[in-house]
Amino acid sequence: MAFKQRHKDLKGIVDELRNAVKAHGKQADVIEEHVNEMEEGSNSPMQKRVSWQYGGETYYGDLIPSMETEEARFARTHNGKVKRLPK
Repeated sequence: MAFKQRHKDLKGIVDELRNAVKAHGKQADVIEEHVNEMEEGSNSPMQKRVSWQYGGETYYGDLIPSMETEEARFARTHNGKVKRLPK
């Protein structure tokens, strides 16, 4: 599973790749495409964060709307596991 970075970091990476060797141009294009997709509309995974408490700690994850049922919502944790959250 790939490491997710924030939009600001990705934009900085695109700038660095553009200023580097010509061969990195394709990589910059791909990353720039992903940044644009994430910024468009409300379907952005970066905009749908949920949190829950367990054992006195607060944990966060990315909401998975396609798995939502009447009784529960689901979130993907930072390590790739799926967490069931009752409504």
